[in-house]
Amino acid sequence: MSKWRALIQTLAPIILTSVKPELAPIAGQITDAINEAELIKGASGSAKLQHVKNIATNAINSLNVAKGKEILNTTDVNNAVDTAVSTVVQAINLIHKNVKQ
Repeated sequence: MSKWRALIQTLAPIILTSVKPELAPIAGQITDAINEAELIKGASGSAKLQHVKNIATNAINSLNVAKGKEILNTTDVNNAVDTAVSTVVQAINLIHKNVKQ
């Protein structure tokens, strides 16, 4: 695993839930989706974000079905994902750039 992806795995759940606390129930799935998206060769930033949103939507649907009611609203979470994932990537890029190899 690259150092960048290791930083994502470690720090993304903290950043996600700090920026958008409502993402806490699916922070692990979003973190994994960010790491997956980074492995998509040649994908644009928007394509990677869409990949993360697709995974988040699936996680929301699974959570809501398992609980038998709406715990998280898909539209609200997708809006939160836009902000939170952007913040995660910016923070990790800053840290990665300044960490000695």
